[in-house]
Amino acid sequence: MNSKPDAGAISRRLTYRPFRALPVISALGNAARIRPLLVILRKTRPLLPEIVATISLVGLIWFSILVVLQRERAHELNEAKGVTMALSKAYTETTARIISLIDQTLLEFRTFYQQSGDDFDLKKWAADHIRSDEMRVQIAINGKDGFVARSTLDRSNKERINVSDRPHFKFHLDPARDELFISDPLVGRGSGEQTIQFTRKLFDKDGAYAGSVLLSLSCKELSRFYDTRGTYDGSVALIDEKGVILGAGGDLASSIGKILPLPSHLTRPDASDSDMVSGGTAWDTSRGRVGLSKL
Repeated sequence: MNSKPDAGAISRRLTYRPFRALPVISALGNAARIRPLLVILRKTRPLLPEIVATISLVGLIWFSILVVLQRERAHELNEAKGVTMALSKAYTETTARIISLIDQTLLEFRTFYQQSGDDFDLKKWAADHIRSDEMRVQIAINGKDGFVARSTLDRSNKERINVSDRPHFKFHLDPARDELFISDPLVGRGSGEQTIQFTRKLFDKDGAYAGSVLLSLSCKELSRFYDTRGTYDGSVALIDEKGVILGAGGDLASSIGKILPLPSHLTRPDASDSDMVSGGTAWDTSRGRVGLSKL
């Protein structure tokens, strides 16, 4: 009895038979690729402990080097911070003494002037009470009309000089103020030099306002005091609360009179008297350490 083959069975045999051979072919292909690697592993297996030990030793050495370098850097930073803050405080204390001595000189001048009146001899008083110092450019009396009445600098006595528009004169026009005024760096009209003006109010024998006394300090000579070249790397500067550089040494010597704002956290009323700033600032972009101390 003849029967025709089942078309579905033939189709299934034709469909599945090629796919049954694929995994075997794929496995043979993978084995062919892995065989060289297995040969290498068998040959290097006795050396694996030494290789692992060498890699571990190299890693340990580099880790130790990094630890030592980090410790040395931390030590150097702490040392730099200590030196910077010590210098900052030392210069601050010395500068405060200089300003205090200037103020005492002006107050003593005022006392003698009030007692002597029109008979006051400025040059004689200066010769008896002021040590000759290149830092001091002149001591002068500014009349209440704004004209320089007398000065220890001959050039200021040769012509009529009016300073009524200058802040160091206007400051003392307020009857409620009797304080030391320190100006920003300016070029003196009598001296022609860049100076800082320290001024105090004057009174006559009756206690009435009689102008002001002025002591001019040379910015150039003052900046020599802040010059650290040959001793320490870096710069020292005297900066007022507005950010104006009054005196500076080193790389900042050419910046006298310029406004370089202080970090904002140092200008707050509750700011500490001293602080350390890390990284660049408006006046120092070297990314170093900046020590700040208040006068």
